[in-house]
Amino acid sequence: LKMLPRFMLAFLKLNMLGFSMEWAAFNVVEVMTSPIFHVKRTGYLAAAQSFTPQTEVNILATQTMRKVFINIDSTCKALFSP
Repeated sequence: LKMLPRFMLAFLKLNMLGFSMEWAAFNVVEVMTSPIFHVKRTGYLAAAQSFTPQTEVNILATQTMRKVFINIDSTCKALFSP
């Protein structure tokens, strides 16, 4: 999991060049579950750019995001409060 965020950034660059990232969908969800904020942000960016309505892990990603936003800590609440 240590090198996965770096690989995810490389995958995102390839995705921006037009290559498919569908094969890395589960890895994107894995990065989204990281407890480190900047790693999690990389996962969310990868999901936003590479997931389509036909992606097989959409339900898993949705449940992951739901769990994160329900259990949001006070630091993140400060970031999202108006």
